[in-house]
Amino acid sequence: MKEKNKNALSDFIHILPHVLKIAPIGFVLLAVFSVLHSGLWFFVMRFNQRFYDSLISFAENDAVLFDVITALLLVATTQILKHVFNGISNFIPIVIKSKVNQSLSFAFHEKIGSIDAVMFEKPDFLESIEKANRGKSEIAWNTITLFYIIFFYIPYFIFVSSYLFSLKPILVITIIIIFVPIVLTQFVKAKIYAQTEDMATPIKRENSYYLNCIVDREYFKETRILGSVGYFLKLFKKTLKEINNLQLKADKKASIINLCLQLFSLAGYLGVLLLLFNSVISGSISIGAFSAVFQGINDVYKLMEEVIYSSVGGMSRDLGYIKNYTDFMTQEGKKQASHEIDECGDITVQDVSFKYPGADDYALKNINLHIKKNEVVAVVGENGSGKTTLMRLLSGIYTPELGQINYGGTQVADITPKSLYGNMSAVFQNFQKYKMNLGENIRISDLSNPALSEVLDNVCKNTRINPNNQKIYPDGYDTMLSREFNGVELSGGQWQRIAIARGLYKRCSIIFLDEPTAAIDPIEEVKIYNDFITLIQGNTAFIVTHRLGSVRLADRIIVLDNGKIVGDGSHNQLMKNCCQYKRLFNEQKKWYV
Repeated sequence: MKEKNKNALSDFIHILPHVLKIAPIGFVLLAVFSVLHSGLWFFVMRFNQRFYDSLISFAENDAVLFDVITALLLVATTQILKHVFNGISNFIPIVIKSKVNQSLSFAFHEKIGSIDAVMFEKPDFLESIEKANRGKSEIAWNTITLFYIIFFYIPYFIFVSSYLFSLKPILVITIIIIFVPIVLTQFVKAKIYAQTEDMATPIKRENSYYLNCIVDREYFKETRILGSVGYFLKLFKKTLKEINNLQLKADKKASIINLCLQLFSLAGYLGVLLLLFNSVISGSISIGAFSAVFQGINDVYKLMEEVIYSSVGGMSRDLGYIKNYTDFMTQEGKKQASHEIDECGDITVQDVSFKYPGADDYALKNINLHIKKNEVVAVVGENGSGKTTLMRLLSGIYTPELGQINYGGTQVADITPKSLYGNMSAVFQNFQKYKMNLGENIRISDLSNPALSEVLDNVCKNTRINPNNQKIYPDGYDTMLSREFNGVELSGGQWQRIAIARGLYKRCSIIFLDEPTAAIDPIEEVKIYNDFITLIQGNTAFIVTHRLGSVRLADRIIVLDNGKIVGDGSHNQLMKNCCQYKRLFNEQKKWYV
């Protein structure tokens, strides 16, 4: 744990220069106003002494009224300026935090985009994202807190210590007695809460998921119809109780330690007051000094608790989160690609094997393929045969564990994402239902397409979407497709047609259709694929499906079983030579008769 805390502090110090460069003027202003603010806090104590001494002298006829009024004006002016500078010192961090969070958020999401997509199959990686996101939000505030410590609290305690030393040197020692227990408390509490957070994070992820299953619109209908809300609520309560128990144990430990050390700190505080009382009785300090220090020592104690509990305590607690962020940001991302391509060309798959993280078996084994440019290829097989995995590899989303995939002679991993995905389009079974109007839902795939109206009409026609149907689309292309925004609600099949239209609308040289017609009946599916084949003339296309009624439209059919290619050819060839394909087709042909 000591080594972890040391590394966390080191990581925070390492990232500081980058954070300071984001808002240099803001941090300079914060430093200047913080020093001035600390000076005003100190001068309040000094001017209070002057006012009390002048008032006592005036009462004893040793001073004139002008001295009292002057001292009073100094106290009032200093108090007013102290509050003005306090407001400025609180406003500057708001501006700084906004700029820093914006910059770090951009870098964070850019980093996520650079990491191999297969990492998202790892639970511990998902936890690291959650922890890193928490750390990202703490960096700005911890940097600001560090500035407060360096430029406000430390100067203030130096000013006060010098003043107390000038009055009576032993007073400085008692201040240390107050200070040390508070510091020790925070280090112990930081250790306790860091351990608690590590244990609670995976449980928090479970708790958040169960809550989504209860309240999210995605799960709403199914969980209620199936009567499973109670089950998820039980799991939610169970994980919430586990989280609360962990937090309660941590709070109990921290509170007991805090109480013991606070008593020791209180003894130091009482010691200061006793020394002050003895000093004023013995005449070694003036009554004005006693009054000023007696009043000021409350400020000292309050600020000391503030800097240790809120500032140092908060920083020590958050350093672990910040380390999660720095660890995440220093992860090795994808290899930087440098090649640009105008079109995909022929696709070659050489001895490719792939295994998901944590899996014992390969999802794909020794895959070899050569796909000609503009060839329409159907990929079929039972669930779990590796169809979707193959598409993720061909599209560059995943990187092969063994072997390589080439586009026109260039490895997919060497092609820049912008160039690669600029040449691709796709429609997935788990497509997105964007809460926008009909036209935007389709055009979002290619906003640079200049022939908006003509292409849009053509795509809708070929995917059997009729924007002029007032019953379904009362405002045509401007119909909002979300009840949440006062729009309409579509059926699953209607949404699926929109998803297909979105994929076809994009100008590209290769398109992937990964079971996009699952919510459409088999007969209607064949009609859509007939139109689809016409629309993609001049493109390379992959049609992934477990339904075989429409695959005869493809130039070539690839049959997968248990991660291996067991058939490759036309429909007639496979019916003669591939037992797996023949069995699947015969089982389904009644759907298409």
